[in-house]
Amino acid sequence: YLTYDIPCEVKKIPLISKIDERYRKIVNGIFNYNEREAKSRKLIIFEESFYADRTPIEDYPLFCEIINKVTPDMVSLKLHPRNTTNRFLKTKAHIFDAGHAPWEVLQLNNSYESNVFATITSGSVLASMLYFDEKIPTIFLYKVVDGDFKLKSNYEKYLHKVINSMQDPLIYIPENKEQMYCILEELV
Repeated sequence: YLTYDIPCEVKKIPLISKIDERYRKIVNGIFNYNEREAKSRKLIIFEESFYADRTPIEDYPLFCEIINKVTPDMVSLKLHPRNTTNRFLKTKAHIFDAGHAPWEVLQLNNSYESNVFATITSGSVLASMLYFDEKIPTIFLYKVVDGDFKLKSNYEKYLHKVINSMQDPLIYIPENKEQMYCILEELV
């Protein structure tokens, strides 16, 4: 899914099998993952490192709006590991405890096929599809977030390459909040 040319052949990495116990044990050992509880609610919102990186973006008001519209008891919020402050404590949404293990390790050990993912631009939400060939409805909110947020160059091109390469990838990119709420109503 490269969006630039390189002077060598590119081969796709084979899909990872979740049932390969030996592989899972090795990965879990590397990241000190101990099969801790990884429960979540229907909608999982992925916070990104914007806050830690001091990137000006209005993600907090958008996420709070979504949490209140969907209702907090239906929402889990997966905090970004580099953000040391839980900005969402007052929302009453479930805070997803991913510990220090990368999100991909949690996806290796758990199924999220009955969930819906939402993010501004996080590539982590694509892990289930790209690594494990699992289809999880995913909403990208970069066109909906208020403020002066600018998408990184080539990201949208990359995202569309991923979408176009998959059969029914269940990826949604609403153009506005009305579309976003229609998608959320349908999926959540």
